[in-house]
Amino acid sequence: MESEITKDILSTRRNYFIEKVKTPLKEGLLAIGGVTKKRGNGIMDYLSLFWSIFKIVRSVYRYPEPTTTNTAKRNSHTMLKIFEHFFQLDRATPGYTLIFKAIRRLFIIEYEHDEHISDRVDILLMDLVQAYLDGQWEPPHLWSPMVYWNDSKAKEKLILAMDELANRVDNNSNEHEGAKEWLESQIVKSLVR
Repeated sequence: MESEITKDILSTRRNYFIEKVKTPLKEGLLAIGGVTKKRGNGIMDYLSLFWSIFKIVRSVYRYPEPTTTNTAKRNSHTMLKIFEHFFQLDRATPGYTLIFKAIRRLFIIEYEHDEHISDRVDILLMDLVQAYLDGQWEPPHLWSPMVYWNDSKAKEKLILAMDELANRVDNNSNEHEGAKEWLESQIVKSLVR
């Protein structure tokens, strides 16, 4: 089933999306990556960099906002749910939130309408999951992220770890002997989980 977004991007407004969205986005990304031109430290180089960033941001926000009604792929809907959960927990400054919302828009819309990209994203995600399961991708600590994060489970785990450390220090005859090793063992456990 073809989604509303796919019809819009590939049929209804195809030329618009090619000329005003995809081409400037690609050119901006290539310019920032230094692929199309080596950048120096002069004022014109910085203006060129600023212009490239502006083209990228403008291009991303020309895409429609993805929703469950204008997308059809199951994986697009799953990503929408994951991002929604992320935004419920994230309490970062508005600037960071806008960055993640732009990433969501670009990522889901490209995934939804471009099979070339969605096939590669599927492979990339499968490889990342396998690396995580094989222990090659380090998981976060049990209590992270903490700063600007609204996850009561992470806070509870940190409080429990701090209480346990305080008890070990209080119960130890040499005050701090063994506390460092215990804390390191807890950190290792959180990485292996």
